[in-house]
Amino acid sequence: MTASLSWEQRATAAEKTSLILKKKVRALYNDGAATAIHKQLERARQRDEESRRRRAVMQARNDELKRYSSQLEATVAERTKALRDILDNVTFGFLVVGSDGCVRDGFTRSCAELLGQPVEEGLRLVDILGVAGTPREFELELGLDQLFEDIMPESLSLDQLPGRFEVAERVLRLQGRVIRDDDHEVSAILFTLSDVTALEQARQEARDNAVLVAILRQKSAFVAFVDDVRARIQSCHEALDDTVFVRRAVHTIKGNAASYGLDGVAHAAHHAESGPTIDAADLDGVSAALAVFLDRHSAVLGIPKGRTDRRYEVTATDIRTLRQIARRADPVAVNRWTHEVVRSPVGELLGPMAVFVDRLAERLDKQVAFRVVGEDTCVDPETVQPVLNNLAHLIRNALDHGIEAAWERGDKGEQGSLELRFGASQSGWTIELVDDGRGVQTDDLVENAVERGVLDREVAAAMTESERLELIFVDGLSSRREATTVSGRGVGMSAVRAAVQEQGGTLSFRSVPGRGTTVSVWLPFPVVELPAQEATA
Repeated sequence: MTASLSWEQRATAAEKTSLILKKKVRALYNDGAATAIHKQLERARQRDEESRRRRAVMQARNDELKRYSSQLEATVAERTKALRDILDNVTFGFLVVGSDGCVRDGFTRSCAELLGQPVEEGLRLVDILGVAGTPREFELELGLDQLFEDIMPESLSLDQLPGRFEVAERVLRLQGRVIRDDDHEVSAILFTLSDVTALEQARQEARDNAVLVAILRQKSAFVAFVDDVRARIQSCHEALDDTVFVRRAVHTIKGNAASYGLDGVAHAAHHAESGPTIDAADLDGVSAALAVFLDRHSAVLGIPKGRTDRRYEVTATDIRTLRQIARRADPVAVNRWTHEVVRSPVGELLGPMAVFVDRLAERLDKQVAFRVVGEDTCVDPETVQPVLNNLAHLIRNALDHGIEAAWERGDKGEQGSLELRFGASQSGWTIELVDDGRGVQTDDLVENAVERGVLDREVAAAMTESERLELIFVDGLSSRREATTVSGRGVGMSAVRAAVQEQGGTLSFRSVPGRGTTVSVWLPFPVVELPAQEATA
């Protein structure tokens, strides 16, 4: 049948079929099928667009991150260089030390300048500080061990580290800080080195100026001190075999030098008495230390190198009195006048005791109220000065052995009391030193005497309290087992008694346990000599 259709019929049929298909397509579109396809295509297009946008953002971010990283690297490099410039040019030195006591990497360039030698990783701290083979080595290593053991409080262990070192003609201060790891264990110690040479020099100059001011205020007493030191040194040279005499003299020089703030002289005397014997070289060292001080301040002090003659002030009234006596030709009255005119207020002869007490109390970490009573008491210098030259021993013992630290004083109050009293009786002068400390520890004295073979234990057990107190005056015996730079050598009290007895005086002790001690000295007035014919009449 199909073959019988003409071409016109077939064209018409194809056209109708095309129209039908178009209608079908429109129907499908209108029914939503085309809408779903369109939406899928649209979503695909949007996803592709979002993907392109995200890639663009990521690329922009990557570009920005690269620029930021580059800037950050440049900033870090710049700041690292700035930090290195600072560390390489600071005057302070920084170095890190491990538990082996050796320097780690990371020290500053200034360390080599401060220490006067190259600093390298692995060097021992004791070597670069120049203390290897000395007692300071043990002290430093012990302090480091305590820090790394981390048993004691950190601040306490740091305080026990030695902090002052003399290296390459510099005075260096060493300060430590603990470095801890993530587990809070001590991993290293950061040390700071600083040059305090100029600071110490400035402090010393200020201290010297204060010392000079104190000396000039009591120059006559200081001149007497200088004469006393020179005389004692000369006497020691002449009696080197008398070890007791020499030790007393050197110990007295040390105490008196300290009272005037002459640290160089005090240190030289301390060094001399620290050895088993004191020889001529030790004595020369003390003399040289005094000469250095006097030469350095000669323009201010004006003290001659030889022994100086004491000067006395004579008033117009004194001269008139002398003329009247001369007209009467009364030699006894002349002698009395001479004895009276040479007398001086004891305060002018005493020296800077208050300064000495303040400095020593501060050094011993004790609170002390010091008072002098009777400074205007007129005394004969030749009689009283030798005893005054030994008062530093009494002061030192009262502060070191007697007066307790604030936390040990119980109901007596935190501040101790120390009073030096001068007076005159009908027959002589009196000196008393009164403290409210713990009293003389006679049990310790007796025990030390037994241990040193001074006493048998049976004899010691039978001694009275007054006899036990007498042990204070035994040379080489002290209530303290270990001698310090302050006291404990057992020669100070014997030196005081010897000086008192040389002037014909007496010395006594009164001590109440827990309440204090009183040391009493009596010195007789000089005897007025009568002319030979009157003395024999």
